[in-house]
Amino acid sequence: MNPLPREVMSRQESDLELKLLISLEAKGEKNIWSVCEKTNDDFIGGAGFQKNELNQNEIGYQLREKYWKKGYGTEIARGLIEYGFSVLKSDLITADVDSTNIKSIKILEKFMKMESEFYNENDNCIDRRYCISILEFNLE
Repeated sequence: MNPLPREVMSRQESDLELKLLISLEAKGEKNIWSVCEKTNDDFIGGAGFQKNELNQNEIGYQLREKYWKKGYGTEIARGLIEYGFSVLKSDLITADVDSTNIKSIKILEKFMKMESEFYNENDNCIDRRYCISILEFNLE
């Protein structure tokens, strides 16, 4: 299953996407980080924040398939939420997920409540929006 319903990019498309992400980060509109294994620095995937169409902080993550079902998604989601509340000082954090991506839905439902379901024109799929407020999250 492809958790992001997009075609694989060519090298040129990938380079353009990277330049766009760097420019968005410089403007404070997006923050993307590499996620690496603590013990050996193996690249696991990427995670970060962007602003959704309502200018809310939205978390996102993508893991290499060989790291699925090992608890990394839960650890990353919790870490992003904690970072959003404690460092970014956000009052609300959201996450959008393809409605067929059951694994990510299970992760998000550990922390967030589903707010809505909508057609995502960019990815040509039905997405679910999850959210959590700082009042609902335990920052222990």
